[in-house]
Amino acid sequence: MRSKVKKQSAVFIVIKAALIASIVSIVLIVLFAVLLYNGILNEGSISVVNTIIKVLGAALAAFLTVRKVEEKRFIMGAISGISYTVLAFLVFSLMSTKFSISLGLLSDLGMGLLAGMLTGLLYQTLKRT
Repeated sequence: MRSKVKKQSAVFIVIKAALIASIVSIVLIVLFAVLLYNGILNEGSISVVNTIIKVLGAALAAFLTVRKVEEKRFIMGAISGISYTVLAFLVFSLMSTKFSISLGLLSDLGMGLLAGMLTGLLYQTLKRT
C-alpha cells in the first residue's frame, strides 16, 4: 500500500512540474515574440530560440521533479522531460488548432528525454558532494 502512495505522489510531482515548465515556456515565447515584433531579434533566430526554450522547459520540469524525489533521479528527470514535451505539444497544438505528429515530435521527445535525464544526473551528482 505504501509504494502505491509513493507512485501516485511521484506522478503528481511530474505533472505539476510539467505544468509549471509549460507556463514558463509560454512566458518565454511571448517574450520572444515581443523581441521579434520590436525588431530586436530577426526571424532567423526562431528555430534556435524555439529549441532553447524546449530544452530549458524540459530541464526545468526535471529539476522541479528531482528535487522532490529521493531515488532514481535521472529516470524521474527523463520522465519529467518527456512529460513536459508531450504537455507542451498538446498545449501548443490546441493553441494553433493543428495537431501534427511528425518526426519533429519524435526529435522533441528525444530532446526532452535527454535534457531531463541530464538534469536529473547533474542534480544527483551535485547533491552527493
